[in-house]
Formats: sequence, C-alpha cells, structure tokens
Amino acid sequence: MTINVFSNPVTSISGNTEICAGGSSTFTASGGTGYIWNTGATTSSLVVSTAGSYTVTVTNANGCTATSERSLIVNPQPNAAIDPAAVGCFTSGTAVMSGSGAGTWTLGNASSGTATIAEPTSATTTVSGFSAAGSYLMIYSNGNCSDTATIVVNNNCACPIAGNAIAAPAVVNYCATANGITITGNAATPISGTYSWEYSFDNTAFVAASGTNNSKDYTTGSLSIGSHRYRRIFTTTSGIPCSDTSNVVTINVFSNPVASISGNTEICAGGSSTFTASGGTAYIWNTGATTSSLVVSTAGSYTVTVTNANGCTATSERSLIVNPQPNAGIDPAAVGCFTSGTAVMSGSGAGTWTLGNASSGTATIADPTSATTTVSGFSAAGSYLMIYSNGNCSDTATIVVNNNCACPIAGNAIAAPAVVNYCATANGITITGNAATPISGTCSWE
Repeated sequence: MTINVFSNPVTSISGNTEICAGGSSTFTASGGTGYIWNTGATTSSLVVSTAGSYTVTVTNANGCTATSERSLIVNPQPNAAIDPAAVGCFTSGTAVMSGSGAGTWTLGNASSGTATIAEPTSATTTVSGFSAAGSYLMIYSNGNCSDTATIVVNNNCACPIAGNAIAAPAVVNYCATANGITITGNAATPISGTYSWEYSFDNTAFVAASGTNNSKDYTTGSLSIGSHRYRRIFTTTSGIPCSDTSNVVTINVFSNPVASISGNTEICAGGSSTFTASGGTAYIWNTGATTSSLVVSTAGSYTVTVTNANGCTATSERSLIVNPQPNAGIDPAAVGCFTSGTAVMSGSGAGTWTLGNASSGTATIADPTSATTTVSGFSAAGSYLMIYSNGNCSDTATIVVNNNCACPIAGNAIAAPAVVNYCATANGITITGNAATPISGTCSWE
C-alpha cells in the first residue's frame, strides 16, 4: 500500500485594499487550481466593493487546501460639488465652497496664487484673500479619495461685467470621437465688449481656441481622446476697461474599450466551449447573458458588447463550429488468421478510419473514408486500434487478430521410388524432389 502525503498549497491574495466609495478593487488569489471565496464565488479573481474581510479557500491539484484573507477599506467619497460662482475681484471677493461628506480642503498646485481657506475641515467653507486673478483649484480629500472644484477669480474690481457664463453643462462626455460641438454662452453685459474663447487640453495652460473664437458661442473642431476644457473671456470696449473669465466647460473624449473573445471555436456534438470576453467592466451577449464568460454549445456566431468604466462600448464576435460526432460502431468479429483474415468495420456518420499507434502491427484499410469498410493484410497477430475521426472528434473500435493459420505448404514430395536397391556400392545417386509451394521457402534434406 502506498500512502501519499501532499503539500498544502501556498496561497495569497493580491489587490488594492483601499478604495473610494463607488469604486471597486480586484482581489486575485493564487497558488492552486480551484478557488472558493466566502462570497460563494469560485473564480481566482473577485471584484469587491464592500468594506470587510474576504477569505478564499484554495485547492491544489492533489486536493489539498489552504486559506488566505484580505480586507477592503472603503473610504467615503468626498464631493466638492459644483464650481462656485466666479469671484469678481481678487482683492475683496469671497468664494463659497459647498462640498458634502467628510474631507479637508486644500489649494491645488495649479492655482494662480495663494488664498485663505476659512475652515479647511468643513464641507461648506469660504475662500478669500486671493493673491492674484486666475483659476484656483480646490481639492476636497478624504484619505486617498478626492474631488475638485475650480474657483475662477477675476480682476473685476468694480468692473461692470455681468452674465459672462457658459450655459452648457460643466462636463460633457463622448466616446472615441467628438466633432463640431457647439458650446453656448450667455450674453454678457455691458453690450459693448468682445468675446474670446480659450482652450486647454488635459489640464495644460489655456491658450486661444482654434477657429472662430470671438463669438458669443463656440463650435469645436474634431477632438481627440483626452480632456478638452473651454472658457470664455469677455473684455469691455467702453467704460471701465476690464475683462471677465467665464466658468469652464469640460468635454471628455474617452477611448472605446478593446473588446476580444477567447475560447475554443470547434467542439464535438454534445460538448461545449466557454467564450470569455475581455476589455471592459460590463458585458452583454447577443444571447442576453450579462457575464464576461458564456458557455456555448450551439453552432453560430456569438457577439458581445463590452462597456468600460467611462460608459464607452465596443463589440467583438466569435463563431462556434460543432462537428458531428463519428461512431466507430461495435468491435468487429475476431480475425482467425492474421495473414489471410479480414475485419469488417461498421461505423456511422462522416469520418476517416486510421490505425492507432497502439496497434500490434500494420494493416491495410480498404476505404478509409467509408463508414463501413474492411481491414486486412495484418502484419502480426494481436490487437489493432481503429480510430474513426471527424475533425477533432473521434471514436474507436478494436480488432482482435489471431494466429490460427493452417500451414500453406503443398507438393513437398520425392518423385523417385520409395526403395531403390544396389549391390556392393552406390555413389552419386540423384534423388529427385517435386517443387513445393509457396515458392518463398527453403529446403533441407535429412
């Protein structure tokens, strides 16, 4: 008796242990061939979004198990809310921040100057004492979670400009491409003034927007993947000379996901294949399934629509071929003599007969592509494995070949009389024999 003692698997879990509310982390277990989480999931990877402890039991190829644990911390997501109203005069103006949730306000490095935050740890606070006109990035953070708002601080100290604002939503999202988007601005006062639009790509410094940029409204050109920010400057042409900068509108152009499907594309009738889609965070198949993996058994085309975290989609297609399952039939009757016997194969369905490597010798298949054919010319007695295959589908039958062969020799006789008499001596007497069959043989006299 053999007693095997196998090692337990060495298991571990990787993945971010802190996320922001509304986000998720992927915990990935390793060290085995089978996995079961305390959530009931049985995959090696688990997408988690709820704070708490996650335990996985890992089983290796020998059936031995081990457990590992990893905890997830979910930090509340602070909300900086909307950008506050623009501050008219940097020397005396005050901005009111209207955040929500726990957090701390700080001034971002990209700000145009310094400023004083009245109560940094209060969601609703005021900011004043701006050192210069410009944009001030306010960051509201809680641990590794944060949100931002922008204070536009003008140099309109007693400047009469009013209503210089962009009416469109603060953020507009597109997928893959965006072209010819009209950004609508309110009519600023006083009437005697000029408009100029500015543009920033991926939070770089604002520059003059391309194309016609001196109208109340602005129409973009073709926008590439990235973050495109626009704002409008209104400058008086009479009265008090001053300018006013509007709020900022952001047009995000996100990449479409790169969708793909993996999995065997050919199966045998009665079998199945698992098609696994990748490239996104949500999936929907043309069958209606909403998981990333789909078990398929019916021939045809399968399409999945993949959605990424930004809501952009892409599709991928994969086809399944179902090959008929060939039938080798029952094992034929045993062959008596390997040199002269013939076996009759009684398969069904389309396929091709071949001789398996485990056979006792060689043989000749009369019609390899016929379901019913004969096999003969065996080189030795023994077992012959007959494989009937169609693509990657096959079935087998075994021919038993015996050595029950009668001796084929004939005509081995001496033609002279059985007894010949001589006196005293006899020398050089020729004894004549008939020619034996088959021709392929040797003679020896005794």
